[in-house]
Amino acid sequence: MDDDLERKIDSYLKGDDKRPLVIDIGSINIMQELSLSRYLLKEKNVLSLAKNECEIPSMSDIYEFMETCEYSECFIYRLGSLLRLFGSNVIALTIHTLLGKTFHTKFVIVTYQCSKYFNEKDPRYIDKIITISPEKNDVPSSLVFVNPNFKEMVGNLKSGLKEALDDIEKEPAKKIFVATSFNKKDFDKTLISIDECKTPYDLLCIKDKKVCKLNKNFGTSNDWQTFLNHFKDDSLEQTIEKYIKAYDILSEIRDWTSKGRDKQFLLFIYLKLKGVRTDNWAVDYAIKKSQNVDDFLRNIYDSILNVDIKDPDFWKKYNNRKKILKQIHDDSYIYTYSDLVTHKDENGIYYLTDNSDVEKKKIIEIIDEYRDKFTKQKLLQILEYVYKDLYDYLIDYNYGDEFLTNYFNNYKYLKVINYLTAEFKSIVDKEAVERSFKRRLPYRSEKLNDINLDFSKVYFVDALGVEFLGFIERKCQEKGLACKVNICKSNLPSLTFANTEFRDYFKKKGIDVVDEKRLDSLIHDGKDDYDFDKNKLPIYIVEEFKIINECLDNIRKNIKKQAIKKAIIISDHGSTRLAILNTDMVKEEVNSQGEHGGRVCKEVPEMIKIPNAIIENDYCILADYNAFKGGRIGKVEMHGGATLEEVTVPIIEITDQTDFIEIKVFDEVIKVSSRKKAILHFYSSKKINNVTVKVNGKSYKANSNDRSNFTVELNDIQKSGVYKFEVWENDKMISSNNEFKIEKESASINDLWR
Repeated sequence: MDDDLERKIDSYLKGDDKRPLVIDIGSINIMQELSLSRYLLKEKNVLSLAKNECEIPSMSDIYEFMETCEYSECFIYRLGSLLRLFGSNVIALTIHTLLGKTFHTKFVIVTYQCSKYFNEKDPRYIDKIITISPEKNDVPSSLVFVNPNFKEMVGNLKSGLKEALDDIEKEPAKKIFVATSFNKKDFDKTLISIDECKTPYDLLCIKDKKVCKLNKNFGTSNDWQTFLNHFKDDSLEQTIEKYIKAYDILSEIRDWTSKGRDKQFLLFIYLKLKGVRTDNWAVDYAIKKSQNVDDFLRNIYDSILNVDIKDPDFWKKYNNRKKILKQIHDDSYIYTYSDLVTHKDENGIYYLTDNSDVEKKKIIEIIDEYRDKFTKQKLLQILEYVYKDLYDYLIDYNYGDEFLTNYFNNYKYLKVINYLTAEFKSIVDKEAVERSFKRRLPYRSEKLNDINLDFSKVYFVDALGVEFLGFIERKCQEKGLACKVNICKSNLPSLTFANTEFRDYFKKKGIDVVDEKRLDSLIHDGKDDYDFDKNKLPIYIVEEFKIINECLDNIRKNIKKQAIKKAIIISDHGSTRLAILNTDMVKEEVNSQGEHGGRVCKEVPEMIKIPNAIIENDYCILADYNAFKGGRIGKVEMHGGATLEEVTVPIIEITDQTDFIEIKVFDEVIKVSSRKKAILHFYSSKKINNVTVKVNGKSYKANSNDRSNFTVELNDIQKSGVYKFEVWENDKMISSNNEFKIEKESASINDLWR
């Protein structure tokens, strides 16, 4: 130790001045040498003066000790570190006060790295301060205030500030963890570096510095606490990878709803920490955008809202998002999302999917509100992406008769857009008088003998109209089934009691008949918000598709497991939606009370004859959209009358699809220019005849010399993009979900997407 310092201390101790001597030392080693050299003298660590449960002493505790001390000489330690907690002004004032006091005891006050804060100006006191500065001062230790609840989770934890401040003057450049109820804000002027570990997040940052890269607001305190409970001696990544498959992140995200909150949080912070990129655009958007675990799923939903429908990658991004949300299968946010879509007016339809009934109904709502903004062709182009069932229903179907084809394709469209046009009503009125269906169609019973019933089961789908034939045919193909259709007429009136003659026929043949009554119940009773009095929109279509799909799934199961070879779908009657939409309905008076929504009434003697009604089987039956007086209008649809949609019924034979046809496109990218039209070339694995291709619902003739290789001129398709197409043989669809891409010949890919 410095000899000069020894002499100054000895001089003070031997002198008569009772004021304290202050020695500030910049090095812990020198301080320790001083203590050792004076080990015979009394020492006092002021931190030990804290009373009772207090973590640190007050200045009154220290003054009390100094004034009552019975030692003749005494070295005081740790006062400097205590004062540094309260800032430079407290240090300067306290030292100045002490230097001006005389005590019975000669006190040598040893402080650590405090001299630059003394700021002493009084010449009487300056000579009572000794500063020992080595060539290089120590880097002072710092404190970390730890929540006492974390005692068991932090090693080498000091119990209270008293112990921690004591440690500051024992070892430099150390981070000292202390369990304390004090907060950093309690020492707002402190000269000691203080960090806090008051939350689970803080403690995790201590355990692994990588946690500091994660925003504290990514989760709640409970989220971080749960993670802390999982955390042992591993790193952040090692801990998380015990609970998630880091090698298959999309699989983990698909299982989002099946995970508990704790696993969701672990997955989320892993995604943020690693900046994970997947092959799903919507997921990557959500990873980047989300600021907490609750944002994540919402941002997958909202991702598409920021993409313009004119963006050339719109449908690619749309499909990415749709696919992952369907796999996640969480609709907790769907109502809010659907409200957001409303602000996009008619374009809102582009931002919806058929993943949920809520969205399907919103699609129908938008179609109704903005029907004038869409052509049928435009609507089909959108629906092929956003609501495949509705697309399959609306796409034109060939009914084998030009009049019926035009009638039912128009009827389906008007049902969906929820609007009866004057043009269509005039066709119905004309047909009500001419009743051409009587000569166009055979009775259902006339076709029963033509059906091979070997290994068959009959499904009686009550109220299934021919409007669904295109839908059923497409769904059968998707499910690996083939179907053959007969279009017939029902008996009049178009009520169930008059149309179950087939039951006896199949009973005599020993064939089981399975009843499916849900369609009929739906159109009679409605449910939830399907009642026309409560909701004018045709959102019940969603339920109709679901019922038919479930019936076809049941048929497929029985065919594929070879319980049957054939399923026969038969119906008693159809029903009409447009009669309910007939705002200028006439209530006919014929001396008889209307029944079944007013579509029929009992025939009575001398009944007034009207041209739009048919007398048959003791009933008077309306063939237009009017009603007899006394009848209560239906809640969803009506039947009993003689409009085409009520009396035209299908018999559908469904079998396994054994003749699979593969379609291979030769040029997946077709170049076009102002002089060069789009030409599609494709190959069929089976020779086919009379082939047409449908793109966006429009038919194009396919030419071939060998019935296997085909060329199609798409003269009116010039817009760049990806197009889906179907292949039809003899008006029967044999392949769907094929696609090709159009690109401008003169443009580079980069230019094309601008």
